[in-house]
Amino acid sequence: MLRINVPAAFGRRHVMPHMSAFLTSFPEIRIDATLTDATVDLIESGTDVAIRIGALPDSTLVAKRLAGQSRILVAAPGYIKRIGLPVCPRDLTNHSCLFFTVQTGSAWYFRPCGKPEAQFEKLSVSGAVKANDSEALLEATLSEIGLALLSSWLIGEDIKAGKLVRVLEQFEWVLAPGAERAIWAVYSPKKVVAPKVKSFINFMARQLIPTVDCYNP
Repeated sequence: MLRINVPAAFGRRHVMPHMSAFLTSFPEIRIDATLTDATVDLIESGTDVAIRIGALPDSTLVAKRLAGQSRILVAAPGYIKRIGLPVCPRDLTNHSCLFFTVQTGSAWYFRPCGKPEAQFEKLSVSGAVKANDSEALLEATLSEIGLALLSSWLIGEDIKAGKLVRVLEQFEWVLAPGAERAIWAVYSPKKVVAPKVKSFINFMARQLIPTVDCYNP
């Protein structure tokens, strides 16, 4: 039995669709998957491996980077047609910006693309909708309520399909400055890593690099 813990929307889109292929490759493994956006204690919950997204806090857990993850500022074409296209970050103060409930404050941070040495600038914005779920914010964005800063793995297909357009793409955007943001597999430190854990991590890395990293700018 392999017990995994995965963020809900990411798990639905990028983990569970691959489980048939995983189980075909490793027929002796059984999966017990928990899809939740809550950060669980791996040892207390009996979780073998978790997928976490973003910047990792300092901890005793072992982390393996599976794929890149960035946030992209997007809007529906209808919203841009109705309200107008921002031409500089300060223009966002006149737009409806959609937020995650877990954000501290009402600010986004930006810097020019390709300048990792530059400091992120803080931009205070406001909007009509907050939500604690990334798919809910995606739906609000598709419904032309406002602009949102959404994960590349969530919106890549909608951008390709023309349902969303990138806004101010000459800038790098984050919800908060800090350590590297990526998609990670984390597990408890042990002298010997269980083969089932190794198999899952290596399998997911092979799946995510071509299907998720390709959405990153």
